[in-house]
Amino acid sequence: MDTRVLRATQLSRRHRSRISNGNGLLPGIDGRSEIARRYRDVVSAIIADQGGSDRCAEARIQLIRRFAACSVIAESLERSWRAVKLLTPPSMRR
Repeated sequence: MDTRVLRATQLSRRHRSRISNGNGLLPGIDGRSEIARRYRDVVSAIIADQGGSDRCAEARIQLIRRFAACSVIAESLERSWRAVKLLTPPSMRR
């Protein structure tokens, strides 16, 4: 086996990127925030549905991360819209 070709799982945590380590998935967002927790929950649920991370190729993991990010953004927008609708006077609602 060529030693130059190593999978990310074979590298020590110190030699992998922040994203591979799970530390830099949402730059600029505190990992303890509601959005970050929801993102991790969605990613974990989808990976579990797919049979676990050991059964997912890197491309699938990337798609799962993107889908989870879009889902969290959509949920946040929906909450904002509901809040605006609740605060808007009935005469201005459609």
